[in-house]
Amino acid sequence: MNKKTLFPILILSSFLAGCGIKITTNTNSTSSNTPVTSSTTSSSAEESSSVEVKKILNITKLPEKTDYYVYDRLDFTGLEVSAQTYTNNQLTESQVITDYSLTYADGSAVQEGEMLMQAYDELVINISKEGYEGNYITFYVSDVTGFSEGLKITSAATTTNYIIGETFSSEGLAVQYGYTYRKDKRQTFSETIEDYTLSMVVDGNTINPTNYVFTTQGSYTINISYQGIKDLLTISYPISVLNQTSYNSLINLDKYEDNTISFSKDTKKMTVTFTNNNVELATGDKGYYAPDEVVNEYNVADYSARNATYWRYTPTTGEVPLLVVPVKTPGSQSKATTENWNMINKAFFGNSADLEFESLHSYYYQSSYGQLDFKGGMTGYFDPSTVDATYANLTGYNATSVNNLPQLALDWAVETYGIDPTKYDSNQDGCVDGIWLVYLENVNQYNTDTWWAYTSTTTNVGTVADPVANCFAWCSIQFLNDTCFSYDSSYYANHECDAHVLIHETGHMLGIADYYSYNSSSYYDAVGKKDMMSNNIHDHNPYTKLFYGWVTPYIVYGSSTITIESCQSENAVIVIPYDNKSYLKDANGKVCFNVYDEYLVLDYFTPNNLNAADYDCYGINHLKGEGGRLYHVDARMGRWLGGTFDLPDDSDTLMSSTLGSLYMVISNTEGGSRCESVAYGLDESADAWDELRWISADGNYLSSNNTASASSLFKANKTFSINTFSSQFNKTTVKNDDNTTSTYYMDCLKPFSTSFKIDSIA
Repeated sequence: MNKKTLFPILILSSFLAGCGIKITTNTNSTSSNTPVTSSTTSSSAEESSSVEVKKILNITKLPEKTDYYVYDRLDFTGLEVSAQTYTNNQLTESQVITDYSLTYADGSAVQEGEMLMQAYDELVINISKEGYEGNYITFYVSDVTGFSEGLKITSAATTTNYIIGETFSSEGLAVQYGYTYRKDKRQTFSETIEDYTLSMVVDGNTINPTNYVFTTQGSYTINISYQGIKDLLTISYPISVLNQTSYNSLINLDKYEDNTISFSKDTKKMTVTFTNNNVELATGDKGYYAPDEVVNEYNVADYSARNATYWRYTPTTGEVPLLVVPVKTPGSQSKATTENWNMINKAFFGNSADLEFESLHSYYYQSSYGQLDFKGGMTGYFDPSTVDATYANLTGYNATSVNNLPQLALDWAVETYGIDPTKYDSNQDGCVDGIWLVYLENVNQYNTDTWWAYTSTTTNVGTVADPVANCFAWCSIQFLNDTCFSYDSSYYANHECDAHVLIHETGHMLGIADYYSYNSSSYYDAVGKKDMMSNNIHDHNPYTKLFYGWVTPYIVYGSSTITIESCQSENAVIVIPYDNKSYLKDANGKVCFNVYDEYLVLDYFTPNNLNAADYDCYGINHLKGEGGRLYHVDARMGRWLGGTFDLPDDSDTLMSSTLGSLYMVISNTEGGSRCESVAYGLDESADAWDELRWISADGNYLSSNNTASASSLFKANKTFSINTFSSQFNKTTVKNDDNTTSTYYMDCLKPFSTSFKIDSIA
């Protein structure tokens, strides 16, 4: 822009400037001031003459800035105005002044630094002083594009979490106002402001939070308002209020004492006779190892430390802390209520007697026979958009961004509450034991990559001194109140809070996989839908408990008779290996059991305690019968060696070796992207393998259409042999070097000859 500024020019006299140019005055001034003039007459006619005096304002220096854009601020730096007196057109007095007035054409005052709000071809600003003829300056103001303005919190308030009874304070809060627009190039301006307004909604009423004393636990939003150039601008930040008990649990990791958890054991027992004619026993050899002769040498703790995906699973025993973070998603702020906070907290850590089923804590304490004692704490509501703009809209949530949330939530909790993350790493593997994110958005059955319930890992591993987020779970608050699904909900009980989904997903955090098939087009379900890791029902099965290291098994290696208590008692599990399985022994002479192998598992199922409840959300009823429950396990561990998986013949040697990373390649998925051949490059025959299959006593192959029932249990006098139940195993015929053939029913192609009979159930 090169348009010249228009202004009147007064040419100074030779008396002032030393040159012989005639003085002219501005006769076009818009000033309303009347110049002072006077004339005098001499008493002598010869000397008589007229004297004329004029007082005017002259601009002796222009302002440094005369060309502007809209939203610029007026700046009169450099402007110099002189008050001048002319006698008979001769300058007789000139003095630089500052007590002049600046006005617009309509007479309104001009303020130094005020913002120009519109474009002008000519913006006239008058200069005036009482008793003087005024002057003016004309400015040119160009238009701009792309104006925007907003607020930014540049420093959070010192306190954003409170305990009931504490008083709100905005100390430390710093708010910046900024605006931007484009002229010849983008212009950005910002300033820290203090004249904003704070407000908060309490019980439906908008109040000034200053000096407000909190009386209710929950989440609150502090709103900041400021009148900008064009609009009333707002920004907000969340604060959370906990009671003293919740705060102590979060900081000190207090244990949850629950005297209502049931450990009632039924008195029933099952006696089983095993026969293996291919094994000769020495005189006095009982044909099995009892639990006190066995040690669980290899289980999920070993896999957690060596798996190829760097998934550090939640520890399965001890006092294990969980960090529970309720997440405010865009549009769900109205759900961030005290009632919902209490419901989430109750689902995790509530007393058994206060829930229709169990809390996460009470379920796992009972299922593990007291060996897994979840503690930890729950934060106030976390709004991810306050730490990362990615989460300001629902479209910002996807599989990748959700995977980043656990570390953001951990960092936020550390900063907000001052928690010590090392206290949340009970096994000191450089990762906090587990982070639970319960989001307030609704479930979306058609976007299971984001708005569903699942467990995953960030794959990040820290240090003992600085642990990071690794293992986490993510689910909607809807799962806690049975309102998830769009189909017939007439059978929903709509309990106050329901922890079934939390329990299932925590099963993954502890390291176990789903037992249903991911091939959604089939009706494949190897456990007949009756399992916590299939349809969120029942206590964990005996294999899962072996996997977690909660039970130590009897191990049969020859003909023998064993009497066990029901599944309500610890160590009431029998493992039946393939023929001639050779076990390592530890330094104390105990047999080293490796859960990552192929074998059968037998226990005595009774429909009591955790097995006595239905799951109405899925319409699944608990199994009401009792008897021997038999599973075929194929948990052989794969080894990752530079781009390929292999399945070594000797699982024990693999687990004791440090060569290669480990991966569980065998799953209950028989097709789709997660099956053995597609995901791990194994032969297609491996797709028929199942990590866990319930061998139904009635001979029927279990699926989602043929669910497990009382007839799936072995009753008194019922017998089992692998030939009789061959239809529930994978048959493989191998041609030998001598042209003979061998038939195997174990996936590892090893003979299995043990049969059994249920002698009695009493």
